[in-house]
Amino acid sequence: MPNSANVRGAIFMSLAMMFFVTGDTLVKYLSADLNLGQVLAARGFFALIIISVLMHRKKAWHQISVLKNKWVMSRQFSELGATLFFFYGLLFTPLGNTSAIMQSLPLTVTMGAALFLGEKVGWRRWTAIFIGFFGVIIVIRPGVEGFNFHSLFIVIAVMFITMRDLATRKMGTNVPLLPINFVITFMIMILGLVMMIFSGGWKPMNLEHLSIILIGAGLILLANQTIMLAMREGDIAFISPFRYTNLVAALILGFLFFGEIPDIWMILGSLIVVFTGIYTFHRERVAGKNANQ
Repeated sequence: MPNSANVRGAIFMSLAMMFFVTGDTLVKYLSADLNLGQVLAARGFFALIIISVLMHRKKAWHQISVLKNKWVMSRQFSELGATLFFFYGLLFTPLGNTSAIMQSLPLTVTMGAALFLGEKVGWRRWTAIFIGFFGVIIVIRPGVEGFNFHSLFIVIAVMFITMRDLATRKMGTNVPLLPINFVITFMIMILGLVMMIFSGGWKPMNLEHLSIILIGAGLILLANQTIMLAMREGDIAFISPFRYTNLVAALILGFLFFGEIPDIWMILGSLIVVFTGIYTFHRERVAGKNANQ
């Protein structure tokens, strides 16, 4: 039986994935009426107000100097690149396919840690990584009739997020998170404004638009908070596989909001990616136990 910390961690991780995918769904939904840059800028503005209040209450403004850390800077710019490519790809790619490609993150982070951080990865995990990438190729299907060119932007976003997560590992655990969230939210808001200028400019927003954007801002903050709570609870190897609840949520929301129905190839590729990811988590757990013996 899992202990109570693991149960809490699994709940927090599942909630975080639901918050993330719902926030992404709202951005895609709004982009039918508003341009992407405007949505990102408006959502960032509301999120920035909330974070500023939290910064003031916690008297954390002096911690902005954390940006002098080169790994923090690397993380921020990686996050910016990930946001740009992810949301641009999301506009033209089914939500379920987008989520399926994103599920390769545990595999790419494991590979990146082995190649750039010197972490030891055995042949079993390398095999799982390559099989998982084969699953991603099945989802994308380059060179066939069902190929969606824009799905390659999601692949590029995965690369940027991998760089972000590797930089986060190098930052250390003593780096305050609130100032980092404040700065990246500000940077994404500016990115949205720049994108808006080159994609049609500002469009009038009604009360429904503003309400959805405000909900989206709250969801992103909740997602970041719950995922941090998840990673602080219990065994990471137990909790991390619950990231895959993101895929289930994406398939449901994709159908409800956009009438998207996954085909057999998308389902097959997704299953390959998910199972290889879970196996990778299992092998990391085994390797950790062996190292501690």
